[in-house]
Amino acid sequence: MTMKKKAAKRLHKEVDCDLSRRPNKRPAEIDFSRFIYCIADDHPSVSLAVSQLLSEVVGIDPSNFMVVMESTDLLSFFSGPSPRNRVVILDLVMPGDLKRASLVNEILRVDPLARILAYTADESAFLAKAVIDSGALGYVAKTSPANGL
Repeated sequence: MTMKKKAAKRLHKEVDCDLSRRPNKRPAEIDFSRFIYCIADDHPSVSLAVSQLLSEVVGIDPSNFMVVMESTDLLSFFSGPSPRNRVVILDLVMPGDLKRASLVNEILRVDPLARILAYTADESAFLAKAVIDSGALGYVAKTSPANGL
């Protein structure tokens, strides 16, 4: 299996949990254009690296994602209607009033269909549990290898 297919399969598990209802559809066949992606991180180098990973490894068209650096901008991204499901790769501690599990809760209050992957420098098992319990579909430490994302 190529690195691109492995990355697509891994991302599919995070963003679309309905695979069991579609047994004949393999993760590598997922149409990633049906989502709009938001990279939410206040560090430009991290946002650039994640953007490149999504584009070059997973194969997502860069026109399908945007970058925000503050939680208020992130909530604005989720506030209006969207023709496609939204996926956010979320740094849990960015400038703004909301952080960690409360930020995940607010995103899902505004857009219950949002898919959230926490991508953070904090490796706390307690925080990971709180974020998952709040509705994030995954939790990846920034110290993990790139293929972990």
